Amino acid sequence: MKKYIYIVNPVSGKGRGKKVIPLIHSVSKGLGVDYNIIETKGTLDASRIASEYSNDKNIIISVGGDGTLNEVINGIDLNTGITLSVLPVGSGNDFVKNLNYTKNIKDNLSFILQSNHENIINVDVGEVNFTENNDHKTTKYNRFINNLGIGFDAYVGFLNQNNKILSGLTSYILAVIKALFNYNMISIDLESNNSFIKGEKLMISIGNGISSGGGFYLNPNAKVDDGILDLSIFEKITRRRLLSALPMALVNKIEKVPEASLTRTEKIKIELKNPYYMHCDGEIISDNLRTAEITLIKGAIKVIKRKS
Repeated sequence: MKKYIYIVNPVSGKGRGKKVIPLIHSVSKGLGVDYNIIETKGTLDASRIASEYSNDKNIIISVGGDGTLNEVINGIDLNTGITLSVLPVGSGNDFVKNLNYTKNIKDNLSFILQSNHENIINVDVGEVNFTENNDHKTTKYNRFINNLGIGFDAYVGFLNQNNKILSGLTSYILAVIKALFNYNMISIDLESNNSFIKGEKLMISIGNGISSGGGFYLNPNAKVDDGILDLSIFEKITRRRLLSALPMALVNKIEKVPEASLTRTEKIKIELKNPYYMHCDGEIISDNLRTAEITLIKGAIKVIKRKS
């Protein structure tokens, strides 16, 4: 019998993680499943817990937002055959947009606990090998399951991460407004699909999933199980033009923005002339990124998905 391991971030979603625990107990007991609820107590705690419970007898359920899920993904042993699911109670909840979940937490939980093998897909996981300014001898790794961003959206993520009052899309939009007054273009050398791109850009968005930032569709054609990454490159742009272009991402029409170039690839190499911000699944991984090599681990983990 499978055991469900709930990794709960109690402060996720401005405290929604803590509030949902009684519901988890109620539904889990009602369906008679074997389960364990473990609350995180600080940064990287979800990674530690996920590592401890990584085996094919467990199903890990990440209870939080994309940041909690990122920690879980970075802790899981991908060689164990473990199954993963998500109970989205965080601020952004972008990854679950790829899984056809509803907005009803109880409904999602009941579905997860009653799923069978027909509801399981093999999801790809991205990995970035990167160096930072004045640190070329040290290689750092980080996984992402939804999205990686370098440039403007990562700077927005940095500002959003430090907002202790608002949450969700409202918080992200406020961070966008703040970023408009103080962002820098990134000067890049990029290699992908045996082609080379140079020059000043607004941002680079690498998507395994379709959206980030609580609902900005920067990689609208991405699929989490298609064995390829979606690469969106946004050209240098004025503040005025950026203000008119960003709403297109909210209504999933970024392909109509002429400054956006969308392609697909399995491997990307990037060098920044001037170090800048990078995020993985909305979490700021570096604030002085120098080089990055992004690859994809195909079909890396089993994930529970609703049929569309």
